[in-house]
Amino acid sequence: FEGFRKAGRSEVFILSRAGYAGIQRYASIWTGDNTPSWDDLRLQLKLVLGLSISGVPYVGIDIGGFQGRGFYEIENSPELLMRYYQLALFFPFYRSHKATDGIDSEPLNLPSFYKEKVKEAINIRYKFLPYLYYLVKESNLYGHPIVRPLFYEFQDDESCYYIDDEYMVGKFLLYAPIVYPNQEKRRVYLPNAKWFDYWSNEILEGKSWVYSSYDLPIYIKEGSIILLEDNELLVFGNGEIRYDDIVIKSEEKRISFSNKFYVKRLYWIERDDIKKVIVNKEKDKSFERKNNLFIIHIGEEVKDIHLI
Repeated sequence: FEGFRKAGRSEVFILSRAGYAGIQRYASIWTGDNTPSWDDLRLQLKLVLGLSISGVPYVGIDIGGFQGRGFYEIENSPELLMRYYQLALFFPFYRSHKATDGIDSEPLNLPSFYKEKVKEAINIRYKFLPYLYYLVKESNLYGHPIVRPLFYEFQDDESCYYIDDEYMVGKFLLYAPIVYPNQEKRRVYLPNAKWFDYWSNEILEGKSWVYSSYDLPIYIKEGSIILLEDNELLVFGNGEIRYDDIVIKSEEKRISFSNKFYVKRLYWIERDDIKKVIVNKEKDKSFERKNNLFIIHIGEEVKDIHLI
């Protein structure tokens, strides 16, 4: 790590096979030699969340399962491989890996139906990549995990302590992957807040169970401001954040929010190779309103964006 820094590398990535106290300062790790099985698929989420709240935020898995054909648990299933890619959708470290005699984990070789589903998941990951960059920065500065069990954010909601097949991505995104075979929809618990269904545009009440028929059940928490790829800023307002509170000042090359809570806490993204946008609200008409969600399509590019 220090050698890379001395060589002038501003961003250093090291993947460590071993872990010890303090490893998170220098390297990311993964959950070890898992297997292509449904039981192990579900176990991976528990391992990732456990590491995340134990001070190791940059963690991932061997997508698809690593172990070779000598293990009795192995299942050669395109559905299982697809669900592995979907499970790890928002994990900080995202890649497939297998033993020499393991099941092929490259999505390129999947039947077309499953290949398209994996492609959709990867595209969604890239859609939310600026948000993940922010969470990595937040983790570095304040120690918060990037992916979190529900009870990390909703400690007063007793039901969250029993949910082990959903996870939070930062404070504002809940993801509920499908982790059982032959399942086309799943039951999702939404903690005590209002939630926006990313796919259906529905506003849902929290502290309740809902059913999702989507492959990638994504829910955005009320009060969120999330920067996406493709020059979009996603805002799910509440009583404290209104459409008129969003102040966009192109001449000062910044986006600011008049609500000081959001000014103080949220969405500072700065990366040398990221190009985002600034628009003038009075002149630009590329604003869409869906219920309490605002999607702002932006045109003019600038080198950096500061949400302050």
